[in-house]
Amino acid sequence: MTAMASSGIVQRNVARQNVITLTNRVAHLERILREQNTPISIYVGGLLLRNRLQGHKGADVASADTIILGNDGNYFDITGTTQINHINNSGWQAGSIVVLQFDASVTVAHNAGSVTGSEASILLSGAGNLSATANDTLTLVYDGTTFREVARTII
Repeated sequence: MTAMASSGIVQRNVARQNVITLTNRVAHLERILREQNTPISIYVGGLLLRNRLQGHKGADVASADTIILGNDGNYFDITGTTQINHINNSGWQAGSIVVLQFDASVTVAHNAGSVTGSEASILLSGAGNLSATANDTLTLVYDGTTFREVARTII
């Protein structure tokens, strides 16, 4: 057997052992979660939720030309009345969902021109600006380039 063939066999065996180890750890974690009555299943490559998905409310965010959403949640109260043109995308990955709840009247601009640095545009349904008032909400999904409207609640 050549050294390369032997090396390939060793690599496959190591990979197989890593999969077995990971499978055992996942099974152990699932047992612990079941014992604590935690409604979640873990699979390599994803999660299966059996109840509700619980997010976290982040710190309040002041309205600005470009708002910066913290990494402390996915639901944010937006304070102030300055028009929002962009969202800072630092720390966000494609598929992230955020909910903005407005505490005052504020305009959220649809596709407000060129972005620079870590800014992301906001694409709103109907291709028009949102004139939000107190207690309205806007749900957005980040696609890796822009934040796209998923839903809005006008109170």
